[in-house]
Amino acid sequence: MTLQSPSQLEELIVGPGVTVTLIYLAIQLRSNTWSQRADMTARVL
Repeated sequence: MTLQSPSQLEELIVGPGVTVTLIYLAIQLRSNTWSQRADMTARVL
């Protein structure tokens, strides 16, 4: 087992984790934006 093997395993685990985190944050940001717009519309009306 070389030093490269743990590094490759870490890449295999961390890569998809970062992708999932970014997708989750994008969904949360979109949801928050919709909530803020609805709140502002309700205040205007």
